[in-house]
Order: sequence, then structure tokens, then C-alpha cells
Amino acid sequence: RVEALGLLRRAALYESLQSFARLERLPLSPGRLRFLAARRVTPANRGEQELAGYRDVLSSLGERATAPFTVELVRRLHRDLYRFVAGRGGEWKGSEGAGARGAHPSGTAVRPGPELVLLHERFDASWRAGGVEPLLLVAAYVLDFLRLRPFLEGNGRMARVLTLLLLRRAGHRIGDFAGLDALVERTRPRFAGAFNTASSGWHTGEHTLLPWWEYYLGDVVLAAYRQFEAALAAAAPPRRAARRNLVHHAVAALPAEFTIGDVFRLCPNTSRPTVHRALGELREQGLIRCAQRGREARWEKTTAKSGT
Repeated sequence: RVEALGLLRRAALYESLQSFARLERLPLSPGRLRFLAARRVTPANRGEQELAGYRDVLSSLGERATAPFTVELVRRLHRDLYRFVAGRGGEWKGSEGAGARGAHPSGTAVRPGPELVLLHERFDASWRAGGVEPLLLVAAYVLDFLRLRPFLEGNGRMARVLTLLLLRRAGHRIGDFAGLDALVERTRPRFAGAFNTASSGWHTGEHTLLPWWEYYLGDVVLAAYRQFEAALAAAAPPRRAARRNLVHHAVAALPAEFTIGDVFRLCPNTSRPTVHRALGELREQGLIRCAQRGREARWEKTTAKSGT
């Protein structure tokens, strides 16, 4: 079970980075993405730098979840997202007439807007009072954050990072084992519909959170738990077949085209013969086919049968 959880954690991170690249329209090849996910190469351009920053922030959330959830923590997370990029990481978005906040000609501001400060004060008070289900508070915070858009760029990815962080603080570590970015990517039309509906009347405080809560709890949190349960069940067969089943699950988590090296990366403690036997089983079932043989063998999923 411990090995299965480790596999799911690695697969979730890789899946999140894949979806992150697509959501942010980063021009990354599958090969470069694999190397960046495994920290085997140095980021070579802006797109790779942004992905590397996102990768590192996701990996740091376990340590940061115990820190006080302050505006300064939000700023530092944004700074770290852009740590490899020469830009405005950690700088607040300015506004017209923001001289009192120390606005710069570049459009940034030294201090956060009063709206974000007030949001954190109210969120912290509600969290401490304990009268509202934490998941509902997390969802409400994320909606307000997306409406405020306190940074010049990267507010969408920050909202996903803050979702994972706050879920951890609420006792839900599901983001470690199910890629949140992938869930958001797969439900983009419902995300947009729920966000727009819940935003109606937001500026005057007359909006309703119900459609956003339904999307957040159903399409994200509940879907993540269901995905995790199904994956864990698939990775826990009778003992003799356990390692081959780990390989089967690793293949399911990989993109449509993958190398045997990708499989070993997700299953580091599985022997080469076991990996080959497991891939052979999938090939006999018509789920994959070998596109290139040799030490760097490349495989492709069979779309018609696997649905990938």
C-alpha cells in the first residue's frame, strides 16, 4: 500500500504538470515535460521556467500548510511560482489612484489591496469560529480570490495552488494523489458556468455561492476522492500480481505516448522483467502497442480500446 501511494503521488504530480502546461498554453514537448517533472534538465525558456516554478511550489505545499494563512504567505507563493522567471513574481497588481498603496509606474503595488486584506481577515475569523464547514470556506475564498485577481498575472494558477494548500489545512490531502489541474482542465465548461453564475452580483454582495459550491465539491473534491479510490483499488490486487498491477496503473497515468523510462520513473522499485511482462499483458489485451523497440522503447496507447 505504501508503494502504491508513492506511485499515485508521482502520477498525480506528473498529471498536474501536463494539464498545467495545457491550461497555461505553454509550448512544451512531452519529452521536455517529462525531464522537467523529474528535475533532470534546467529550464531553457519562459514556458519551462513557469512549469518548473509550479512544480516546486506544488512540492512545497506540505511544509507550508502548517504556516499561518496570511496575505504574506500568498505573496511568497506567487513569488516562488515565478522564481525562475525575470518578471513580477510576488508583486501586487496596482490600480488607478493607488498612490496610498505605494503604486509603481509599472502597474504593481508595494502593498496588497484592502479587499484582499479584508478577505483574509474574514476568512481567518470564520475558520477560527468553526461554525462553517471548512470546504465551503475554502471554495468561497477561492471564488473571491479569482474575482479580486490581486496579481498582474498567474491568478488562475495561484487559485489552484491555494485550493490545494487550503484543502490540506482542512485535513484533505487528496491533492497529493489526484491531479487538481487535470480535474479543472476536464471540467472547464462547468468551471466557467459555475464561476460566472456565482459571480453575478458579486460586487454588491448579492451573489449566490451555491453553483460554485456544487462545482467545487462535486467536480473537484468528490471527483478527486473517487479517482483516488479507483486508482488505489487498481493498485492493490492479490499479492503475487501487485507489482505488475502497479505498472498497469502507471501506464494509465501516463500520456498517450510514453517510453519505458517513464514507466520505471513511476515504478522505481519494480524489476525490468516485471515491467516487460506487465507491458506484454497490456499489449495482448490490445490496450497498447510498441512503436519503437530497444533500450528506449516507446509505446502508444490504443485509442479505440483504452479511450485515452
